[in-house]
Amino acid sequence: MEAIAAASSISKATLYAYFPDKMAVFSAVASRLASDMQSGVISALEEKGSLVDRLSNALMAKHGRAFDAALGSPHRLELLDTRRHEFGQLFNAMDRVIEDAISRALQAAGSSVPRDDARLIFHASIGISEQAKSREELEMDLRRLVSAILA
Repeated sequence: MEAIAAASSISKATLYAYFPDKMAVFSAVASRLASDMQSGVISALEEKGSLVDRLSNALMAKHGRAFDAALGSPHRLELLDTRRHEFGQLFNAMDRVIEDAISRALQAAGSSVPRDDARLIFHASIGISEQAKSREELEMDLRRLVSAILA
């Protein structure tokens, strides 16, 4: 908690006034991150533009936010490990909402197998995001993925 307070430029007493322990801090961060990613994806899918642009932007809204959050935190390894174990249900539920939204966008665009295409695009995007070395690489590879699948 001391490192979190220092990184946030607040006193430990103030931090403890809002959060009883480090897990409560991580829970708040995870909830906010999931909410931001989900709303970013939905917004990107509702924008005007080509389906490739909207899907690429939607995937970047999710994975770019996660990339930025993990890269910018001195606690990134701990956050990522905690995400997998403690907040799996939260992120799995968010992933289902995002995959469903992608499926609806594909269906509206005339895909003959929107659910299958959405699953393929979404799960491949996870692999890309886990291997990306930079935000630019992530964005470029997500666009290439969407373009290839929709071609």
